[in-house]
Amino acid sequence: MELKSPSGFAFPLEDTWEFNGNVQVYGFSLLEDEDDIYHAAVKYKADLAMDGTTIFENVDSGKIEKSSEEEIAEMEIEFQIEFGSNFDPGNYELIIIAEDLNSTKKDTCNLPFELSEF
Repeated sequence: MELKSPSGFAFPLEDTWEFNGNVQVYGFSLLEDEDDIYHAAVKYKADLAMDGTTIFENVDSGKIEKSSEEEIAEMEIEFQIEFGSNFDPGNYELIIIAEDLNSTKKDTCNLPFELSEF
């Protein structure tokens, strides 16, 4: 399994920031059921780092599942995270850790972003 093309941005709200981002998931295992339906499932979590040091674990997490009569080649993990006014402006990094639930495959990618002044 591989995480590719992470992208995202943060923008200020009144007294907080909102971060929107996504990453593409490829190479996961498919299970095919007796009705010839393919199933894919990936769980993920995101940690927040600043200056290379993790400052908050599990700022977002979830599971994406997809079923189709055709083989599934890719899925997308999407993020929408709000950061409170206690976060200082600066450069941050979202560390995305994903695991294929149909195998033992895992991957990690980093998504840098900036919280700017209000």
